[in-house]
Amino acid sequence: MIKWYTIESRLTGFTYYPLLEMGTGIFLMICSLLVPVLFLIYNGIKLDQWGELLFCALFFIFFMFMGKSLTFQSLKVNIENENFNFYQDLREPPVEFSLPFGQFKGFSTRETEEGNETVVLLFIKSFEQEIEFYRSVNRKEINKI
Repeated sequence: MIKWYTIESRLTGFTYYPLLEMGTGIFLMICSLLVPVLFLIYNGIKLDQWGELLFCALFFIFFMFMGKSLTFQSLKVNIENENFNFYQDLREPPVEFSLPFGQFKGFSTRETEEGNETVVLLFIKSFEQEIEFYRSVNRKEINKI
């Protein structure tokens, strides 16, 4: 999903939210809460079940972390104070930088082989350099961005 930002009918930026990943993240967070709660409702807290209690605690931590990571990710581009601001935390590590209007030249993509996968790289071009902004194994995702 793309959310557009306008001020006085002038486009000032957009935010891209990957809905499939966000939906999966919400599902994982619900499961991380539901499994331990159901275990405690049906079994209670008994010290002779320390292995199952430990599993529930680890299940909660792992799936809550994964769900949070998938749910709260985005890619943002906006115009502020004569600069283009770029930010993405869809993949690790997050990337954030600004370019003055006069330096922004456009976008470019390249394909590269990493192991047995073809990875598509999205670059932000300026007059001085090309900055790697995002990488994906899915060409359609890069084209959408």
